[in-house]
Amino acid sequence: MHFDPTALLKKINFSHFGIPALIISLAFIYYGQTRIGISAVKDSDGNVFYVKKYFMLLIPSGSEKLTNIQKARFVTENNSDKELVSTVVLLSARFENRIFSSLSGQFDEKKRNLYNDISFFLTDETRNEFSESYVFTYKSGWYGYILSLLSVLFLIYGPKKSIAPAIEMLQKLIPEKQTKPKETKADKEEKIEKRKNGQLRVIISAMDNETILIPSIFDIPETGATALMCPENKKSELVSKFGDDYDYLIFDGKRGTAGILKCAQEWLKDFNGYLMIQSGPMPKLTKNNIAGFYKEHLKNDSDCTILTTECGDKKIPYGKVIRNVANRIIKISETEENCDGQDQTYEIFAGLLCFNTKNLYKVYNSLRTTGSDKAADIVRMVEGYYKNGSRVNTFMLNSGNEAETHATAVSQKQTPGKKSFSGIIITTEKFSPGAFRRSFEALNSVSPVSTCIITTSEYEGMIRELAGDNSELIISDGHLGDADDVLKSYDKFKNFNGEVIVIPDTENIVSDKDLKYTISKHLENSNVLTILQDPAGKVLFYCANSFQFFYAVKKVNRDEETGKYSLSGINDILINDKKRIQIISTEEID
Repeated sequence: MHFDPTALLKKINFSHFGIPALIISLAFIYYGQTRIGISAVKDSDGNVFYVKKYFMLLIPSGSEKLTNIQKARFVTENNSDKELVSTVVLLSARFENRIFSSLSGQFDEKKRNLYNDISFFLTDETRNEFSESYVFTYKSGWYGYILSLLSVLFLIYGPKKSIAPAIEMLQKLIPEKQTKPKETKADKEEKIEKRKNGQLRVIISAMDNETILIPSIFDIPETGATALMCPENKKSELVSKFGDDYDYLIFDGKRGTAGILKCAQEWLKDFNGYLMIQSGPMPKLTKNNIAGFYKEHLKNDSDCTILTTECGDKKIPYGKVIRNVANRIIKISETEENCDGQDQTYEIFAGLLCFNTKNLYKVYNSLRTTGSDKAADIVRMVEGYYKNGSRVNTFMLNSGNEAETHATAVSQKQTPGKKSFSGIIITTEKFSPGAFRRSFEALNSVSPVSTCIITTSEYEGMIRELAGDNSELIISDGHLGDADDVLKSYDKFKNFNGEVIVIPDTENIVSDKDLKYTISKHLENSNVLTILQDPAGKVLFYCANSFQFFYAVKKVNRDEETGKYSLSGINDILINDKKRIQIISTEEID
């Protein structure tokens, strides 16, 4: 039998290529695009969630019913391949259910929105139902759409009118490979000059394989030299990976992480500026995070600033921030410990510190007993600065953004009179029975969920007589200012998701008209903080997102002249964090 290839080619048409390509492209879309539908109801079984998964947006691929869900968490952790995985976790009394996770931080923003939506539903007493849909498209899904489009064009128009023009277009879009220009002597001198004159230096610990090294995120405008701290046997590997844009400091690790400073002493010789140290694994950061962290250090005129994050686990890991009764940071815990109670959160060291170099080695030397070679952790520097009388502050990662998103949702979906507000009245130094009674009645006119009155033992009897059983009293000595007073109510409000009205220590009268007008503006403009002042500029009360309010109060610094912590400091803190703030005068209301 004679085989004629030309006859076979004549029988092959466009469909023999286009249809298989179309089938392959649909498979790419099928496995590369997922839609998750989440609905929930509040009934006798508690909070019941229904999670349904769809391929290609419409094809069902499984469903799950989750009962008695009590809270939600957003978790970012390392997987076995040391890549970051973000997960939304629903917690019941006995189980945790992970809704969705993916590698390399993909879809973090969508998962964050999913977490915020679920958290709002769980804490909002006015909502009994919840239903949302979330679409996640992988790279393979996009490839599938492109291939399917080309396949259809191929079937309709043939290769000359479809594939060939597409290839020509792609060739124009792909730039020609360019050789990297050879670095000149002037370029090297400029690089050296930058390292010499930058006001910020960075040390990144590369002592183990657990720490994810991304030196480029520290390359902000103020950064001069950046050094990788590593053992001798790891230097060549790091040089081949990161090149000569960085310095390399050899450290054996025998003196603990605080020994990083001893090893870098010659590198920092004659340098007078700021030093940032990544001492271990950190959350996923960006240049904006680093720039904000550094800006916070400068703004607060701190000697030491610590990057922190929140932890709500039952077992608290290494790095718990410990404060004294005056809210000053006194040390960082170097051991794990069990949580004191349920649903309690703690501030945890997140692997990054920033120091002023002026007294750096004075504090470092104070950590060590003369002649002792005992290893020390670098977090002990915090305790050293505290004992030295220096200023130590924290910069909490992410919590501000999360709280801002939640505050906006509350503003849009809740109104006064629907148990969305709580009240705090401070009366420790100034007390007028008439003014207190009228302000207390005004606060009750907006139906707060709860009211807390902070006073001294001197006024306790009169307050109880005027307020009755409709509020909770907290006794304070009143010697450290109203910001210190209000922190005594933090445990009461730390799990409250809403707005808080705070009437500071004043003899001025707050009317229900003042409150209702200010609250309406606070919600209408989606403010994080709204302040009502009299014409002389004295604050009558604050209306704020509860989370953001206490976040700012914790960061208030002590006034050097009066020795007190004042609530007036929260304004600048929230402005610096770029939160929406509005100041209203009583003249506007009148």
